[in-house]
Amino acid sequence: MMLDEQEQRWIYSLYRLGRVTGEAAKPSIMWRHLLENIVHAFKASSGCLAETQNVQGRLKIQAGIGLPEGVVGSEMAAGAGILGLVVLEGKPRLLNGNLSQDQKLADRLPQRRGPPPWSAMCWPLIIEDRILGAISVNRVQGVEAFSENDLERGRQLIEFISLAVENMQLNLKLHQQLADLKEENQALHAEVEKLRAPGN
Repeated sequence: MMLDEQEQRWIYSLYRLGRVTGEAAKPSIMWRHLLENIVHAFKASSGCLAETQNVQGRLKIQAGIGLPEGVVGSEMAAGAGILGLVVLEGKPRLLNGNLSQDQKLADRLPQRRGPPPWSAMCWPLIIEDRILGAISVNRVQGVEAFSENDLERGRQLIEFISLAVENMQLNLKLHQQLADLKEENQALHAEVEKLRAPGN
């Protein structure tokens, strides 16, 4: 696949997002920035990013744009919701039309603020045989619907998104390990100071 200059810049920004350090490495901030980057790239109006949890393949909503309060941070069972279905099937989906009136999908649509999506693309995030999660981008009625070409472009770019997600997971895990080590070191230092205190 030949990447144009805009796509190359977009992929580089994904790479940089996964390497954020310091205060900006808070998980909620990093997931939100990653999703904003993706929604912007696909000229979408809203989106959702879910990460697979270790427990029975459940999905946790890590970031959402255009979703109501309380949805981010919630979990769903494997196969539940459109993202859960995409993960279960392991393949992308293009959905067009009034999704809330589609009997097969109506009960899978998440609650949201504002009008329901009129067009959506969803992909599983996969590296080798591991499913990291899933992502969806949506457009409302009155905006040009996504096409098969958009879905195919997304399929080609999803590899880079999956790598960015994996990189972010590793970075967040490293930050947590460093924070734990710092806490243990401080506790050990406090114990040593106690032992050195007069009368011990």
